[in-house]
Amino acid sequence: MKRAICILALTAAWNCAAFALAPPDSLRLHLAVFKLEGDSVAVEYARPDRPGRFNSVLVLPDRFGVNLGTRQLIRSLAAKGVNAYAMHIRSVAADTSQAYPEVYVDSSDIRLATALALEIVTDSTTGERIAVVGMDVGADIALKIATAVPMFAACIAFYPTLKSSIERDAPKLTCPVYLHVAELDGEFNMARANSLKEILWDNGKKGYVNMYKQAKRFFFNPLHRNYHPVNSVQAWASMLQFLRSRFK
Repeated sequence: MKRAICILALTAAWNCAAFALAPPDSLRLHLAVFKLEGDSVAVEYARPDRPGRFNSVLVLPDRFGVNLGTRQLIRSLAAKGVNAYAMHIRSVAADTSQAYPEVYVDSSDIRLATALALEIVTDSTTGERIAVVGMDVGADIALKIATAVPMFAACIAFYPTLKSSIERDAPKLTCPVYLHVAELDGEFNMARANSLKEILWDNGKKGYVNMYKQAKRFFFNPLHRNYHPVNSVQAWASMLQFLRSRFK
């Protein structure tokens, strides 16, 4: 990548049961610092361990930031045949020791995520299509950038926050949206998801919703106390199926 610097191979000698299939140990994780629009952002990424050009997925983490679960996710995606990138967002809670820290949104994340996605999709070593996956505040960012530019094949959002402006932004979405909603989530519940789905379809946009029974917010984060293994495996499988359909 022409504007990525400080590339570093990272070891991944830990094991995580967050996803249905663990990636092979030989699949390396890398760290790069991208210089974008006079700013910089750290990005961790993994690529398939075979030659060729592959489509890409940009992952935007929850308010706890990039963690072992995020790294396992991008390695698992790479094992399935896509270039996977996790951006270190600035919208990270000040105190991540709490189970539900206050949401903090840094508007620069929207600008940088958009620039990063454009950098990825125009790289000569990648495929032509890119999707974005976001969790919690990362979902807010993902939904926001999916309204800004028509480059995304899909936007997959896990439990957006109360601060999400998606209902207002929905008519401007440029790609299909797949919402993953926890049944016991107090911030983004099924009623709000169904309302959003109606707004999308009324405006000629494609919106899909998957609700996970007995799940709470952060059920997809293996380091959180609300992590739900069964629902996480189901979400992983449905996410892969959706990505395959959008990358055809």
